Amino acid sequence: MGESAYVAVDDGSGRIVWECVQMPIYNWGHAGHSLPAFDYACGYCGREVSSDFGYMAGHQGNHNDKRYIYICPRCEKPTLRSSIGPNVYSPRPLPGESVQRVPDPINTVYEEARRAYQAESYNGTVLLCRKIIVHLGHELGAGKKTFNETITWLDTERYIPKGGKRWVDHIREKGNETTHEITPMSPGEAQEVLDFTLMLLKNIYDYPGRILATNP
Repeated sequence: MGESAYVAVDDGSGRIVWECVQMPIYNWGHAGHSLPAFDYACGYCGREVSSDFGYMAGHQGNHNDKRYIYICPRCEKPTLRSSIGPNVYSPRPLPGESVQRVPDPINTVYEEARRAYQAESYNGTVLLCRKIIVHLGHELGAGKKTFNETITWLDTERYIPKGGKRWVDHIREKGNETTHEITPMSPGEAQEVLDFTLMLLKNIYDYPGRILATNP
C-alpha cells in the first residue's frame, strides 16, 4: 500500500495554521489494457467471474505498489484490487444468499443485514438479525417476548432443527452481547448469526413455499 504523508504549515511561531494528510498518488495511465487474469466473486452481480480487462495504476513512489480496476464480464461493473494480496479487493460480494418467498419488511431488513456485513459493520449485522428473529417469533405466535424467550420458543416449537441446541445457546449469547455490552463482533461471529437467520428464513418461508408451489 502506498504511504500517506502528514503535511503541516505553521505561522512562524510554531502555531499550526494548516494541516492535511497527503494521500498516495497513482498514475492511471494504463487504461483499457489487458491485466493479469483475476478470478473473483463480483460484489455487484454476485457471480463468480474471471476478468483480464480494466485499468492499472502504479504508485509514483513505489513501483511495487499497484492498483487495478477490473471490469466484470457479466455486469460490467468495476472492482478495485490491490497488489497487496490476491483477496484484497472491493466491493466484496454480499454474504449469505437471498431467500425466496420472505415477506417484507423481514426481507428488507435481512438484505440490510447482508449489506451491513459487506460494509464491515458486524455489530450492525448482529443487531439487525436479532431484530428479525424477534419479529419472526411474534409473527409465528410467540407473542411479545424478549430475545432470549423468543429463541427458546422457536426451539421448543421446533422451528430450529433437532440438534441445534448449541446454535441456540450461541446465538442467544451473541445477541445479548451486542445489545447490552460494548463488545465488537468479529467477522466470524457476525457470519454465524447471519447464517442462523438464513436457516430460519429458509425453514419458515422458502421450503414450505416450494412445496405449495409444486403441490397447490
